[in-house]
Amino acid sequence: MRKIVLYALEGAWNTGSVDGCQVLAIDENKEVLQNRLGLIAESQAGEYVMGHVWDGISEERRERHYEIRDDTGSWAQFNVTEHNVDISETLMGAIGREMEKVSRIKDIQEYLRSLYGSGDIEPGMPEDDEMSAGKTVPADGVRKAAYRIHKAGGCDAADSYSKGYDDAITLALDIIMEETGFGISEILDYGECD
Repeated sequence: MRKIVLYALEGAWNTGSVDGCQVLAIDENKEVLQNRLGLIAESQAGEYVMGHVWDGISEERRERHYEIRDDTGSWAQFNVTEHNVDISETLMGAIGREMEKVSRIKDIQEYLRSLYGSGDIEPGMPEDDEMSAGKTVPADGVRKAAYRIHKAGGCDAADSYSKGYDDAITLALDIIMEETGFGISEILDYGECD
C-alpha cells in the first residue's frame, strides 16, 4: 500500500425546497479546490440552492470553509477537507499505465508541432474564399507527416512504456486519417515515393 494525501471539496445545503449533500471534487492540489470554493462563495452557493433568494443572510468565509445562512433557516456549507489515503500497488500500477499513455500522446503532439516548425510541413492558403483567412497543409505534407509518424512506431512492444508509445502513434495516425480521409495504404505508399 502507498499513502497519498488527497483533498476533497464537500458540501451540504438545505433551503426547504432543496436538500442535498455531495462530494463535489477531489484533487491532490488543495489550491484548485480552494479556488472552486471561492467561486461557490461568490455566487452564494447559487448552483446548489437552485435559485433560493437569501433573506437576512449571515456568511462565514475562511480559507477552506464557506457557510451561508438566512432568517428562514436555509443554509449551505462547503469545506475543503484533507484525507490520507492508502492506494494498493495494483491500483498505482493501473494509474501509472494510464499516465504513460497520456505522456506518449503529448510526445506525439510535440513531434507534430516540431514538424510544422521545422518546415517539413509547409502551410498553404486554401482556394476557397470562405477559408482564405485560415491555413491549410498540402496533401503531400500531410501524407509525409503521417508516414513519418508511422515509421516512428513499433510493434509487439513488451514493456508498458513502449505500449503507451505505440498506442499514441496509433491514435495520431487514426486522427490524421479521420480528419483527412486518407487510408493507411495512401500513407504507406508515400514512403515508396521517397
